[in-house]
Amino acid sequence: MSDDSYVVYLPALKAKAGEFGALEKLSLETKRRIRPLLDVLPVPIDWNTNAPSKSLEEHLNAICRKIVKCWGTEQALFVDFFDLPLEERTSAGLHPVRHLFGAFDSARVKAIPVTGLDRDDAYNDAVKHAALATKGAVAFRLLVEDIVLPTKTSSPLSKLIARLGTVPDKSWLILDFRGLTEEGVSEATQQALVSLRTFTRLFDWKRIALLASGMPDGLGDIRPNTRAAVPRTELSLWRGVVAGKPPATPVFGDYGVLNPEFTEPMDPRKIKPSAKIRYTRERDWLIAKGTSFRKDPGQFRRMAAFVAGQPGYAGKAFSWGDEYIAVCPKKPGGAGNLETWVRVDTNHHIEFVSKQISTLLAS
Repeated sequence: MSDDSYVVYLPALKAKAGEFGALEKLSLETKRRIRPLLDVLPVPIDWNTNAPSKSLEEHLNAICRKIVKCWGTEQALFVDFFDLPLEERTSAGLHPVRHLFGAFDSARVKAIPVTGLDRDDAYNDAVKHAALATKGAVAFRLLVEDIVLPTKTSSPLSKLIARLGTVPDKSWLILDFRGLTEEGVSEATQQALVSLRTFTRLFDWKRIALLASGMPDGLGDIRPNTRAAVPRTELSLWRGVVAGKPPATPVFGDYGVLNPEFTEPMDPRKIKPSAKIRYTRERDWLIAKGTSFRKDPGQFRRMAAFVAGQPGYAGKAFSWGDEYIAVCPKKPGGAGNLETWVRVDTNHHIEFVSKQISTLLAS
């Protein structure tokens, strides 16, 4: 595995086309500062037949190829199956963790498996096998119910570490608060500090990351053709924890520009998604929301011009995403689809956050 000493940021992203595209367009400097966590999603549904659009193994093989293309084989990344049902198996009866990490091994991808206290024995057996290629490196993802009572969590966590045959000084601990409201920041800060003190006293972790998101689960409360500022509560959480002087400074983590509970619509033919731009600034996201994308795909030109003219716009040269925003209003051809704008928003976000956290740590 590659050196983690310079890593300051863990973006947790869905293993989807927009997010893959955002990673591919990152600067080399930013790629060195981050350690992405990719959550594998279920096989997409073909809504014309109401059946999976491909086999599970085809789905996993495609993910491997896309990771090689967008991330390469030099830097490590985390891969989790949090969003995949535990009972899923390939047509050959193989656990998806075994299948995908076998593909990673063949492609020389430096992937680190992720597990948690919510996984079953079969899942952890597959992670143990995958960890052979990582020399015992595993990421342990603890959820809120694990974090609030760290003394009770310590015993099952110790048993899981022993079961996998790994050791904390080769592994990461991820404290995952998932969606975090402004009202919940203070309590989450105290819970994180207590957990950090408990877990660092009992285990010698290589790295610890703090993961959360202030992005709402859906933007339905924002009216069409309006603008809003959404606080980045995950940044407030991290800064509060760092100010509390924990025994180990956690790596900053967030969910990019999506809420962690984001799922694909049950049938996209029956919904009319709005055009939206989620632009990351110092302490908030600027949300520009339009109307139905299908009825007016060109509205992204007007929205991009608005964002480029607002305080906090980083400028055309800041990232690939910012350049896209700058040229979009006068760009020949189409203005991009919804997937394009996930790529744009996520690319700017990762570039911005990696530089922001590096600066805060150096101050």
